[in-house]
Amino acid sequence: EEEAYMTTHDVLSQLGESIPDVFGKKETKAMVGATSKMLNDVSEESLLQMKEMDTKQQYLLKFYIIMTMISFFAKTGMVPFFTCRMVQLSMKHGICIYSLTGFVQYAAMVCSHNMLSDNIRQACRIGKLAMTVLKRFDSSTDQVARLFS
Repeated sequence: EEEAYMTTHDVLSQLGESIPDVFGKKETKAMVGATSKMLNDVSEESLLQMKEMDTKQQYLLKFYIIMTMISFFAKTGMVPFFTCRMVQLSMKHGICIYSLTGFVQYAAMVCSHNMLSDNIRQACRIGKLAMTVLKRFDSSTDQVARLFS
């Protein structure tokens, strides 16, 4: 687990990402709050109209998806950072099929950890947005199975 974490960490660093060594409750609260603000006024229409993310950013998301899964076992405290980072990259650079995994993971995290005051409502809205955007992409990819697991 630690070796997989460090290898993926190194790849993300080489792609220009800065990953903290430790991510505490204070940092988690701040990043979840910032991510929530990015999503507050997002509608189905605005997500559907967002540009498609370029290839480099899509690779970043692929590695963040891997990193989130590894972190779940190796460094649980880092999961919120990676989850929020996927959503933030998507909102800044456009969406792709991998963005949907980030949105669903973010919604699950917010809901299960009571990270926002109206967490269940926000999580449901984000999950529904992800499912709506799924229509934009080829639903035969392996990412669809991840959304429903």
